[in-house]
Amino acid sequence: MKNIFLLINIFLIFLSISCDDNVNPKANFKEEYVLNCVLKADTNYQIATISKSYDVDGYDPNSNKIDPFIKGATIKVYYRDSIFTFKDTSTQRSADSKYNTPINFYYIKKLKPSSYSQLKIEALLPNGKILTASTESFFLNTLYFSKTVDTYPPINANKIIFSWDKISGDKFESTIYFAPELAIVYSKFENGNWNKYYKKVPIRYLENSPDKPPIYPEISVGKNSVSFDTLAFGVALREISKDITQRKNYKIENALFRLLILDKNLAAYYSLQKTFLDEFSVRINQPDFTNIKGGLGIFGIYAIKQINIPIESSYILKFGYSL
Repeated sequence: MKNIFLLINIFLIFLSISCDDNVNPKANFKEEYVLNCVLKADTNYQIATISKSYDVDGYDPNSNKIDPFIKGATIKVYYRDSIFTFKDTSTQRSADSKYNTPINFYYIKKLKPSSYSQLKIEALLPNGKILTASTESFFLNTLYFSKTVDTYPPINANKIIFSWDKISGDKFESTIYFAPELAIVYSKFENGNWNKYYKKVPIRYLENSPDKPPIYPEISVGKNSVSFDTLAFGVALREISKDITQRKNYKIENALFRLLILDKNLAAYYSLQKTFLDEFSVRINQPDFTNIKGGLGIFGIYAIKQINIPIESSYILKFGYSL
């Protein structure tokens, strides 16, 4: 799994400043603290990070070589009648990382919030500052796919429809948000290896626009279905490699439908960023949204349900790709 971090970057914009203007492009520095904890409802392993803003000499934030992670904090999550206390640990960074010290983070192994209840996080920093936030968990185990596609392409259909439902009696409509996504899973032969990639499929392309931009599913609450145009699927498949002569270097594996289930906090972030599912990973890398009291960052919960969809061999070969 990928660790989830939030780094505060400083962006300086100079627009039409004359030589006579007495302008200080670097405002007074204010130290901020950032708490990130995104709980996954279908596992009991959870992580959290705490960092702080930093100042640098000059105007380049990348000149900072000291990891702003804060050690020695006490982080607790309150769920139902239990209190879960995080432990600290670290792992090695990649060779091209900005910092040369290990990646630090906090973790717990026994929290799996899969039923409806309030969740609260509290982080006590070494300097005595306290960061808090709260959210609601949801009934993950009561959600199921009520309609899917057995194989692609569908027979005599111009739409690919997916729907999901819940067991009656559970809180659902007002507490759970859905972000559906359909992707084509493929491998590309590069430097002697087959590397896996995902190509997202739009629900349709905007035909009335000159460049025909793709339209992707939006986040919704209460809605329990989504449909994709079969023509859009074909266009997305063709876009994997626009060079027809190179398509033998691509293997089309299958289609993958994923349903990202979010609480209201992550739903708000997703709505602002529009890139939450980029490359099929949850990434939080901009401070445009926060629900942390006393600082910045995000505390939320999500889960993923997914299903693989075989693609007929004849359909793949028609585009010139390998199986």
